[in-house]
Order: sequence, then structure tokens, then C-alpha cells
Amino acid sequence: MRAGIALASAMLLLSSATAAAAQTYDQLRKWCFGDASTDDQTIQGCDAVLGLRKEAGANIVKAMQYRGLAFLNKGRIDKALDDFRQAINLNPSLASNFELAGNAHYLKGEYDRAIKEYDRALELRPDYASALDNRGSAHAGKGELDHAIHDFDDALKIRGSYAPAYFHRGNAYFEKGEYDRAIQDYDRAVKLDSRIAGIFNGRGLAYYALGQYDRAIDDFEQAIRLDPTRAGFFYNRGIAYAAHGKYDRALRDFDRAVTINANHASAYNNRGNVYLARREDDRAIQDYDRAISIKPDYALAFRNRARAYADKDQPGRAILDYDQAIRLNPKDAEAYNGRCWNNAIVGNLKSALADCDESLRLRPGDASTLDSRGFAHLKAGQFDAAIADYDAALKANPKLYTSLFGRGVARYRKGDAVGGNADIAAAETMHDNIADSFAKWGVKAF
Repeated sequence: MRAGIALASAMLLLSSATAAAAQTYDQLRKWCFGDASTDDQTIQGCDAVLGLRKEAGANIVKAMQYRGLAFLNKGRIDKALDDFRQAINLNPSLASNFELAGNAHYLKGEYDRAIKEYDRALELRPDYASALDNRGSAHAGKGELDHAIHDFDDALKIRGSYAPAYFHRGNAYFEKGEYDRAIQDYDRAVKLDSRIAGIFNGRGLAYYALGQYDRAIDDFEQAIRLDPTRAGFFYNRGIAYAAHGKYDRALRDFDRAVTINANHASAYNNRGNVYLARREDDRAIQDYDRAISIKPDYALAFRNRARAYADKDQPGRAILDYDQAIRLNPKDAEAYNGRCWNNAIVGNLKSALADCDESLRLRPGDASTLDSRGFAHLKAGQFDAAIADYDAALKANPKLYTSLFGRGVARYRKGDAVGGNADIAAAETMHDNIADSFAKWGVKAF
């Protein structure tokens, strides 16, 4: 096997050498230093330049930088870093060498090492706007958003028309939840450079966060026009369509996202949510299964699959998924609420009440959880406690028909037939089959 690999490698080297030999040095040089070359051509051209060493020292450094950038574009980050390190060794007083090394560390998620490289670049050249911008991005990667914004501010003081700094500062404001300020920066970035797809995507996310779904969709569409290869752009537009209730369009976008990236767990999860909203529970479960297979610690997908099993009247399987969701995210109030409800259905009333209590501790006053706890009290025969919870739930959400019906049953069983019948009748005007649902869950009205 090793001999076969060695032979294949030798043949590959021979093929590359033959291809290089077929080009004149001038052509290879143009590939290395020209703007119109592909990444593979840049690497091949710079290999020749660096191998033959016909150039002056400054051009050797440039060749290392350009080859490193081509490696970076191809995702070969360690190879890129090797070139940038060699460039630093040849010229340790050139700030761009350190910036490029910082960029490679940033792409590896090594933010502290990236910051050190940017620091060195800025020591050599304090007015280096792009190094300040990139250092800001590294601080943002560490969650140091205020520090990041300070660097973006300084970059813009030096170079007020630098679109990437507005873009990245907009991202930082977005992460801080300051969506209006983020949009202001995205607007400035777009005016300076309308060719950067990520700016439109970022502004779309900010509009989405503000509930302005039409504007979000417009921006995601522009991002897609500029770069139709990004699964995330289709995914984001799908999320906006789903929030807008445009499920068919959302499904098409999620389909496109998973076609581009078959391992996009969030796209499968959210496509499952659309199927769940359309009452296509089996298709929803298939998507949640796929999301979990890609990302086994995906707490939200477990919680969503639990909802689908609950919709299919399989509370036992729902509880198992809620168990996993809570194990992975012990602060998920909605998961505790869901497990509370399903435990109440199967008669695990002590566990149900404990789950609802924990959910309300995490999310006080939530109407849905008060409704669930009221149901657990109702099934336990604790009618006063049930009525108290249903009262609180209805105060928060007067249209919660399950609380109206449950309170009606509790009142009736306490001997208040008039009040009980009134609540039950009101609930039935909101939902025709509410009595059948309660009967299925183990509670008959009379």
C-alpha cells in the first residue's frame, strides 16, 4: 500500500513539473504576481518564482505572501502560515507579513495568537487600518465586543471609507443586540462597497431580529445574488420566510441550503419546524433525525423532535427526547415545560409538577407553563391549585383555550357548575375539539 502511495505521489509531482515546464518563466511570473490568476495558477507560478530565485528579495517576499494567500483561499491554512512565517523571517520589518499571519491564525480560531500578530503589525505601522479591523474581528471572536468596537472605531478614524470596518462593527453591534446601530453601519458599508454579500446578509439578520421580515428577505436575496454558493444565505432567507408564514418558500430555501451543504444541521432542524407547523409530523421527525445524526449534541433538535412525537400522541418518546434536550441544556425552560406536559399526560404527576416548577423558575409567569402546571394539578385532583394556575395563565393570555377548558373542569368538579360550564363553553367556541383532546389526555369534562 505504501509503495502504491509513493508511486502515485511521484506521478503527481511529475505531472506538475511537466505542466510547469510547459509554461515560460514570464507566464509563471504573471501567474504568481497577477490579479487574474486562479489560486492553483498562483501557487504554481509562485512555486517557480521561489524555486528559481530570479527575483529580488522584495519580490521573493511578495511571492511567499501571494502563494500563502492562495493556500488560504483553498483552505490550506497551515501551508499558508508556513509561507507567511518564511516571509516574516525574510523581512521582519514588513507589517503586512504579520497581518497575514494573524489572518491565518484567525481562520484557525486561534484568536489570541492572531491578536499578537496584529499587535506586531501595528507596532511597525500604527496607522494600519486593515490590521486594526482584523484585530477587532479577533477580539469579537473571543466575545470581547467592546474591545472589538474600539478597534473598528480606530480603523475608521484612519480610513473613514473602509467598508470592511463598518461591516465588522455592524456585526459587533448585532452580537450586542444593538440592531439599529448595526443597521446604520451596514448601510454605510453598502454605500461604500455594494459587492460584499456578507454585508447584506448581516443587515438581513438585523432586520430579522427586529421582526422586519420583508426587509430581511430583500437583503438575503441580494446576498444570494452576489454569492449563490453560500448555504447560510439560503438558510437565513428560509428562516425569514418561515417567520413570515411563507412555508413553501421556506422549504425551497432549506432544500437549497442542504443541497449546497449536506451537513447543515440547522437547516434540517428548521425544515423540520416547517413540516411540524404544517402538521407533517413524520417528515419533521425525519429532518430532526438527520440534524441529530450530524450534531449529536443538538439540544434544540431533540426538543423539537419531542414536540413532533407529542403531536403524534407518543408522549413516552417525547419524554425521552425532552430528557436529552434537558441533559444537553439544563436551562431550557421550554423543554422542562414540554416534559411537564407529557409527564402529566402519562400520569407521572410528581415529575410533571417538578418540571413545571423548574420551568417557571427559569421563565417566571410564562402562560404556557402555568397552563401545563394547571393541567398536572387537575389530573392530580388538586382543583384549587389548578384554578390558581389557570387564572394566572389566562391573565397572561386570555385566549389560551386549554386553560379555559381546564379551569372549567376544575370548577365543575368543585361544585361550581355555572362557572365550569361557562368556561367550557367559551373554550369550545375557540377550539371545536378541545373536549376530545382533553379526553385523549385522560380528563373528561363531566
